Amino acid sequence: MRPVRLQKPSGAHVAGPRRPAPRPPRPTLAREILGTSRFGLYVRRANGAPSRTDRFQLGLAAFAEREGHVRVPRTHREEGLSLGTWLNNTRARQPGLTAEQRGQLEALGVAW
Repeated sequence: MRPVRLQKPSGAHVAGPRRPAPRPPRPTLAREILGTSRFGLYVRRANGAPSRTDRFQLGLAAFAEREGHVRVPRTHREEGLSLGTWLNNTRARQPGLTAEQRGQLEALGVAW
């Protein structure tokens, strides 16, 4: 008995998986917001780098500016940061935040 051989119709093209078109390079979040005092919350460390909290607050500011609200879905990522998880955890530990930290987040529109 001969094995069955499947043949593609003549002129047919078998394409592999499609890849999305590459995105144009986008300036980093720090470049977009750095230097603006709109929210007054960008503070540099002694070595000149933003702290972890500052990076998340900058991400939240960018999200708020783009979307018009700060109801960030828990799984949302912004510039490589797990913004939704951070905001959810920050809300959970809200009683332990300083008045300054709460004020910075409330300036962005975070509701407790």
